[in-house]
Amino acid sequence: MEPVAEIAIQLHGPGGKENRKFLSELCQSIDPGPMKGEKTMNQILIEFYESCGFHDFHTYRQWKEKGKQVKKGEKAFLLWAKPLSSQKEKAPKNDLSEETNEGPEFFPLCYVFASCQVE
Repeated sequence: MEPVAEIAIQLHGPGGKENRKFLSELCQSIDPGPMKGEKTMNQILIEFYESCGFHDFHTYRQWKEKGKQVKKGEKAFLLWAKPLSSQKEKAPKNDLSEETNEGPEFFPLCYVFASCQVE
């Protein structure tokens, strides 16, 4: 088994714009197990992170509200955030139709830290 520090580096992603691609590839490589379809991808990701020795995940703001500080230099774990719907331009005001053309959903990234990363 690999040392926890090396696993952590592999789980955090490369940073910047590459994080989305990294998380997508990570999701495709994880076996959801027998509960496939009954769990969200984030639940599966968290179980995967926990199997690597990391527990109790919260965002930076959530840790701060709990009176904790993320240790300097720690890298966040990646999860998918709530989807945002991208909307095409709204119809002109004089147009009487109330049609809205919504595009595909966009899933931003959510950055979380494990309990071992805070003090």
